[in-house]
Amino acid sequence: MRLNACVVRIVAPCLLIGAMLLAATGECRSGPYVYKILENPDDGTEVSSTWYETGYASWCNAIGRSFAKHFISGLLFHVPDLEQGQVIKYARIRLPAQGGHINSRVGVVVRGVAEDSPGPLSSERLPSELLKTDAGVGWDIIK
Repeated sequence: MRLNACVVRIVAPCLLIGAMLLAATGECRSGPYVYKILENPDDGTEVSSTWYETGYASWCNAIGRSFAKHFISGLLFHVPDLEQGQVIKYARIRLPAQGGHINSRVGVVVRGVAEDSPGPLSSERLPSELLKTDAGVGWDIIK
């Protein structure tokens, strides 16, 4: 019997920006700049169209799939150093994980929300229903 569960619990996510390109001058500012989740409404997990602001079950955000349930995490990083018209030249998202139930590969696509200064996530603003950026990055987690 093969168990159909591939869920990873995320703890302490952070966004690392290596360089920003200034729009007005063309100057490149080097980082690193590190941003973490600031408030509880800035992260959570959507499971089958239900929003869990404090995480799902174990108080952690989760990504992946378990049987018919899809786990979608929403993470909102406030970047006060970024001004209108500036471009992020290099960034990395760090998603430290613990435990979870992985018995096969977990495939994830990391995408941004196509909004300037997006509001908090909630049951009225589910990550799956927000307009996404065209750019995305694939990520495979293999046990």
